[in-house]
Amino acid sequence: QFLCEGLIRNYSLQYLHLHYNEIGDQGAISFAAVLAASYSLKYVNLEHNRIGSQGGTALLNAIERNDLNDLEEFKVANNSIPSATQVQIASNLSKIRNQKAMEEFFNTLESDETEYWNRSRLMFVGQGAAGKKSKVR
Repeated sequence: QFLCEGLIRNYSLQYLHLHYNEIGDQGAISFAAVLAASYSLKYVNLEHNRIGSQGGTALLNAIERNDLNDLEEFKVANNSIPSATQVQIASNLSKIRNQKAMEEFFNTLESDETEYWNRSRLMFVGQGAAGKKSKVR
């Protein structure tokens, strides 16, 4: 609990490995407050911590409350979190990542800066019979 109180006040921590610490449900509930307040975490590992249903639900609720735009990886395997809760956590994180990618894409389109698309594909949607003299805007 004291660790979580300190982590809530930390705005620069990006990588947090708490695997094999047996934090249990109570520790996960305390850590959920950290997740709900965090804007800098990119990687969190909570594997092998004896987290059960209550702790898993608290983590899921924290993820739903906070956009966690920078979170790239969140590991909770090898706990006692019900599989349905784990699927919901993964689904929410996937939605956040997709939303972030779309925002970056549209920001790139709206900016005046040059961006390299590397191996990206561009698809035009519309009438296929537009002709040779058509303009693409």
